[in-house]
Amino acid sequence: MSSECFLRAALCIAIFSGGVVRGQGCTWIYEHRVDYLTRHGFDALMIHGRYLNPLPPSHDEGTPTLMLSCSGANLDAIVISTGVAIDNEFGASPKVYAQIDDGKPMWDRAVLAIRDDSKTLAFGSHNGIGGTKMLFAKKYVVRVESYGRRVVGMEFEMPSNSSAILRYCGLLKPTNFDFEGFPHMQHSDNESKVPINALPVPIKFHFKWTRSPVKRASGSAESR
Repeated sequence: MSSECFLRAALCIAIFSGGVVRGQGCTWIYEHRVDYLTRHGFDALMIHGRYLNPLPPSHDEGTPTLMLSCSGANLDAIVISTGVAIDNEFGASPKVYAQIDDGKPMWDRAVLAIRDDSKTLAFGSHNGIGGTKMLFAKKYVVRVESYGRRVVGMEFEMPSNSSAILRYCGLLKPTNFDFEGFPHMQHSDNESKVPINALPVPIKFHFKWTRSPVKRASGSAESR
């Protein structure tokens, strides 16, 4: 079995075994999605965050999310769904500020990262707001500004062990696996815990038709 196949099988075991990371209340949520335009499949791994005070005047129902889009052992995009409209007109000069744990604040321009819905940001793995370092952190704080004024503030509590995800997305070199070291995740369509020895064989994936988080037009945040 190839290393990529083994990684995916191990990732599936971790996903379907479910659970919440002890010591930290966040949980990775998994979906396998297919871009309905390109038929390109990718794995979406998400965590929910919370809005920081002062709360935005209006936002979508629910909480902000941080998503990793991975395919072929590569991290395609880091996607932040803010739930708040970000003004991107001429002169707005939207910016994203971020802080990893108690580290130095960072920022990056958001003009090319804003998706068509004006509420979602898609960055490549090499960006000015911490790159992939936040995956090794405990807390990731994000603030968006437009016209020099704050639009929304968000905080994401990172799972304490994301080693399987990091390996699967090509951010860590694959090694011999210790199954007790896999991150605890839950499948988006199955909230109940399933013992590993009770997993169905073969495992069936949940497919969702969607648009890829990576823009493919010119001037995009990331093109593959």
